[in-house]
Amino acid sequence: MIIEYINQLKNFKREIKLLLFALLFFGLGGAYFSLVFNLFLKEAGLGERAIGSILSYRAMGNVIFAIPAAALVHRLPSKIAFSGSFLISFLLQLTMVIFPKQEILAGLSLIIGFSEMVFVVATPPYLMDNSEKEERPYIFSLVSGAHLLSHAIGSLTGGYLPQMFSQGINLGLRYQWTMFIGLSVGLLCIPFLSKLPFKKIEIDGGFLKLWGKVRYSLILRLLLPRLLIGLGAGLFVPFLNLYFKSVHLLSSNNIGILFTLAQFSTFLAILTTPRLVRKLGLVGTVVVTELCSLPFMYILGSSRSLMLVIPSFLIRQALMNMSGPANQNFAMEITTSVERPVVNSVANMTDSLARAISMRIGGTIIETYGYSNIFYYAIVLYSASISLFYLLFYKLERTKHQ
Repeated sequence: MIIEYINQLKNFKREIKLLLFALLFFGLGGAYFSLVFNLFLKEAGLGERAIGSILSYRAMGNVIFAIPAAALVHRLPSKIAFSGSFLISFLLQLTMVIFPKQEILAGLSLIIGFSEMVFVVATPPYLMDNSEKEERPYIFSLVSGAHLLSHAIGSLTGGYLPQMFSQGINLGLRYQWTMFIGLSVGLLCIPFLSKLPFKKIEIDGGFLKLWGKVRYSLILRLLLPRLLIGLGAGLFVPFLNLYFKSVHLLSSNNIGILFTLAQFSTFLAILTTPRLVRKLGLVGTVVVTELCSLPFMYILGSSRSLMLVIPSFLIRQALMNMSGPANQNFAMEITTSVERPVVNSVANMTDSLARAISMRIGGTIIETYGYSNIFYYAIVLYSASISLFYLLFYKLERTKHQ
């Protein structure tokens, strides 16, 4: 399997390879930051409700700026879109670490939502424009894999960093220094982003006229399952590090090790996605992997035994995230080249809106009832999404390939 990917990678265009290497460093720095950010806020005296509120502002930024981000992607060369997005996020996150006040964090999170949305919206059309159809299952899997691999390495090393600093130093300050290191590592992606082409997506009649060319019924069908998944994920995913610290009493380095194992297991699972796609199709791969993840999510909510919870967490992460490349590949395959940035931006807007809403709800549920219920509610939402995705797209994919 690894040899198969190496052979594919050799034939990828230079534009794809540059973005892959940039994503590795971008993800590595982001892993240091995200691993301890919630713990840093908790140490600063904020509760789960307040943390959920701050995180929701970032998601709301994704929502508010999704359409402007799509317009910018059409107007800006790839080099400017990707590099500008990263640099703005870098400066804003640096400010958040230096001035961890709740009011400041909320405003900065909102603007970060805009900068990262440009990166997110630009990526799938960029991958489609610089690849051939037979390469795409591998490319989408490798892009997800690069993100996961970098986060795995970052989680492993980042979890130990707070423990490596002098024990006489305040824990909050150690978390802060860890995030500074993460931001510095992220800067290593700039040399790769600076070599990306100046090519941009050209649209006859401009971006505004593009809206007359999209199929709104198709967009709506793509969005409904995404909405339900986003609502479910927002309830528990942002709080997983707090869940392991509060419920299972794990330290930051042990959480880092656990998240590293999750990223590595997911990385290996994602490498098998192209083979699953060949056997089950894109839709079948999404449905089967997401469905199989649900029993393990139930164990996270119901069990207090780490011997059950840890393998369940690893398996759930791998199975659920395996569906990502196939899902994104499917959405790009059934849309036209001019529809793709719009579809991608609106899909991410929907996902972010759902997460923004449910993160606030999730924090409130945790403070009021504890952690178990967020997993149970998420299972219901995930089940509805899987069923809807199957009903809407299974026959469409089979008809398309006959």
